[in-house]
Amino acid sequence: MLKPLTIPAWSWLLILFALLAAAFFLTRATTIPQDQPQRDLALLHAVKHDHLAKFKALLGAGANPNAHIPDRHGVMCEATEPGREEFLRTAIAHGGNVSLYTHVSSIFATPLNCAISNENPKAFHILVEHGADLSQPGCPECGPKVKAWPLQTAANLGEFDMALDLLQRLEKQGPLPPDQVDAVIDAIERGYLGEGSPADLQRQRVIAWLRSKGYHIGPAASYHRGPGDPGYQSEKQP
Repeated sequence: MLKPLTIPAWSWLLILFALLAAAFFLTRATTIPQDQPQRDLALLHAVKHDHLAKFKALLGAGANPNAHIPDRHGVMCEATEPGREEFLRTAIAHGGNVSLYTHVSSIFATPLNCAISNENPKAFHILVEHGADLSQPGCPECGPKVKAWPLQTAANLGEFDMALDLLQRLEKQGPLPPDQVDAVIDAIERGYLGEGSPADLQRQRVIAWLRSKGYHIGPAASYHRGPGDPGYQSEKQP
C-alpha cells in the first residue's frame, strides 16, 4: 500500500516564494501599456543595445520611432546618446518626432533636452537641423526657475556652447525670450565652474555674446580649489 506523499514545511515556503516571484514579474510585465506592440519594445531594445541593423529592419517593418514606456526614456531619447547618431537620423527618417514630449524628467522630457543632458552636440545639431522646437520646456507646468527650456538646461548643465548656439538661433526667430535669457544669466552667476576649465571657457563666450547685445551680467561664479582641497572657499570672480 502506497504511503501518502508528505512535503516538508520548508518546501512549502520555497513553493510560496516561487509563486510570489512569478506574480511580481508578471505584474511588472503588465505595466507596459496593452496597446504597446512588441515590435515597438523590440525597437527600444535595439537602440539601447546598439543593434543598428535590427533597428532599421524594425522601422522598415512599421515599428514606431516615437515609442516609449511610461516614465522611462523612449526611442528618440535613447537615440541621442553619444555614438548613436545614425539611430537618431534613421528614427527621424521614419517619422521620429524631434519635439516629442515624454513625462520622464524635465532634463530628459524632449529629444533636445536629452541630447543636451547626454552632452552630445552631434545629436543636438541633428535635432535642431530637423526643426526641433527650441523653446519647448521640459516641465511646462513649472515656474521659470525650473522650466527646463533647452537653453536653460544647457546653461544649468554647463553646456554653454550649445547654449550659445540656441541663443543665436532664437535671436534669428525674433526677440530673445526674456525668461530664458534670465535663466541663462542666473546659471552664469550662480553655477560654480572651475576657472579656466573647458566649460568656463564656453561660458565666457556666452557672457561676451550677451554683453554685446546689451545684457548686464554680474560676476560669474567660480572657484580655485575643489571642496576637498586645503583652503577651499567658493567665491565669485569678475
